[in-house]
Amino acid sequence: MGSSSRIGNEEIPVRAIMPNAGAWQDVLIDISEDDDLTAEIDLGDYYSYLNIVIPALTSANVSLYVATETGGTFYALDSAVFAAGTGTIATTFVLGGWRYIKIATSAGQAANRTFTLRGVTL
Repeated sequence: MGSSSRIGNEEIPVRAIMPNAGAWQDVLIDISEDDDLTAEIDLGDYYSYLNIVIPALTSANVSLYVATETGGTFYALDSAVFAAGTGTIATTFVLGGWRYIKIATSAGQAANRTFTLRGVTL
């Protein structure tokens, strides 16, 4: 029998109130391919939030693009823009249930940049 917890008069499985987090993954802006955009990232599930560690950057904003399917058309996620400046900071984006994403910077990067991220649903 699984663990449970009481919320009001209801017994809720503990998994239902624990965060669901994907594995951390490193993704690259490879300037030999594109100096301001990553390749498609499959988070492995549909998540509400994106935890992201932003590396040192050529000063820029960081934003997200999302698609409904792998290889699909990517659209700017309007609520996901972060004034990262020169980076070296961590933040959380509201992802709203998207699985397929790309990370973009508002300025071309002078060198390859590795972002570390994971999807999270609370």
